[in-house]
Amino acid sequence: MKFILARLARLRLYTVLLVHRLAKRVRGASPSRLVRSRRALIAAYMLAIIALAGAWWWDNPERFLGQRPPFTPPDRPAPPVVNPPLGDPAIQPAADPAGEQPKGAEQKPPEQPAPVAQPTTPAVPAIAAPVTVNIDTLHRPVAGEIIKQYGFRWSATHQDFRYHLGIGIAASPGSTIVAAYAGRIKSIETNHPEWGTLVVVDHGGGWRTEYASLAAPAVRVGQTVTAGQKLGQLGPNPPARSADATQLYFALFKDDESHDPAPKMR
Repeated sequence: MKFILARLARLRLYTVLLVHRLAKRVRGASPSRLVRSRRALIAAYMLAIIALAGAWWWDNPERFLGQRPPFTPPDRPAPPVVNPPLGDPAIQPAADPAGEQPKGAEQKPPEQPAPVAQPTTPAVPAIAAPVTVNIDTLHRPVAGEIIKQYGFRWSATHQDFRYHLGIGIAASPGSTIVAAYAGRIKSIETNHPEWGTLVVVDHGGGWRTEYASLAAPAVRVGQTVTAGQKLGQLGPNPPARSADATQLYFALFKDDESHDPAPKMR
């Protein structure tokens, strides 16, 4: 402790001397010379870069957190089907260049080419119309109070402000977690350091919901669930949120863009 206090005192002394020296130089230098100095230009460039980086980060915090939408390759049209000719030139009878048959030779009728089966054009399946899903109301996934709102919130574990893509609903371990909307189980990820066991439900139309910190999932991938159907039980917080109160992480996404689910819950 004494070593740290001594270092702080020395740092404070160096700071006072540096400020005193800079103030002395500023008082003795003209404003035009100070503005045109190399240090002033470097400081102006650094401030401009910091301002631009801050504006970019504030405008799109999800990109800063590494959550970018996955790349989807463009659809390519199928090549057109061209029917081959009925006859095969390789089996056509060769014509006599003289155009005459030798005398005494028996004239035979020209051989007919073997019939070639005409390939049938495969039927093109009809393209289904895109599914339109508009989620206005969500079933409450667990009974409890919302203790962590959507957006920038303080993290008790990391001791800083972080962008929260969902909400935190207070609940005790062992509480039943249910689906907020009808859909299909898209994925189940276990032993995630940030989310523990994460269950993702696809609702169609680009909508999906995510449920983290589950202890024992009661569903499987590809299973169809209804609103209010049991997904599993709540477990303890994962290591990345060990200092926070026990809660269910619940998030809502539309086309990989997060939305606040709290106004839609009933």
